[in-house]
Amino acid sequence: MLIHRGPPRSAGKAAIIVVAMIGLIIVTIFVGLNFYHADTLSERQSGRVDQSDAPKTPSDLGAAPAPPK
Repeated sequence: MLIHRGPPRSAGKAAIIVVAMIGLIIVTIFVGLNFYHADTLSERQSGRVDQSDAPKTPSDLGAAPAPPK
């Protein structure tokens, strides 16, 4: 009769460490994206425009209207 024995304790510890590392990576990405979103939101609300997003020519989509003369 075969008796099923569980995996060695070191395998269980390794699995817990792997799961903890994956969880830490997920939490880090989530927090980082929230900081990025908060930064871009505050820029948009203040009216600042990132130079890479600024219109290059008057025909660019989203270009600001020409100032009155």
